[in-house]
Amino acid sequence: MITQPHDSPPAAPAGADAAVASAFAAALDRGDLAAAARMLAPDCECRDGGLLARGDAAVIAIYRAAASWSERGFDDVRQASEVESAAAGRARVAVTTMLMRMPGRWHRLRHARELAIGADGRITGIVHVCDPAAASAFRAFVQVCGVPPPPPGLGV
Repeated sequence: MITQPHDSPPAAPAGADAAVASAFAAALDRGDLAAAARMLAPDCECRDGGLLARGDAAVIAIYRAAASWSERGFDDVRQASEVESAAAGRARVAVTTMLMRMPGRWHRLRHARELAIGADGRITGIVHVCDPAAASAFRAFVQVCGVPPPPPGLGV
C-alpha cells in the first residue's frame, strides 16, 4: 500500500491564552479601548520598532492615538483580527486594517500583534510586527491620500 504524505492542519488555538488574545483583539477591533485596557497588566510593555511604551495607560495611549489618527485621516476604517496561534503564555494575532479615503481609494494593511500573557491571564507584553514591504506600501498610500504620517506605534 502506498500512502501519500499529508500536511496536518495547524493546531487551533486553545485554552486560556487564546481566549485572552481573542478578547483583546475583539476589543481593539470594536474600538473599545476601556475593555482592552482591562486586559493589560499594569506593567505591560508594547514594542513597535524603536518605540517602547511601559505601563497599561501608555499602551492604551498608543492605540488611542492610532485610532484618532485613522478616524481623522480616512473616511472609513475597519479592522478585523484573528488569533493565529496561542500556547504557553504567548499568542499571535493577525490584524487586517482597511482604510478608505474618498473618492474610493482603499488600502488593506496586514500586520500582527505578538502577545505575552501572564499566569493571571493579563497581557504583559505586545510586539507589533509588520513586513517591511507592507509597511512601505502603507506609508505610500497615506502620502498619496494627503494624510499626515501615522503616529509612532501604529504598527508600521
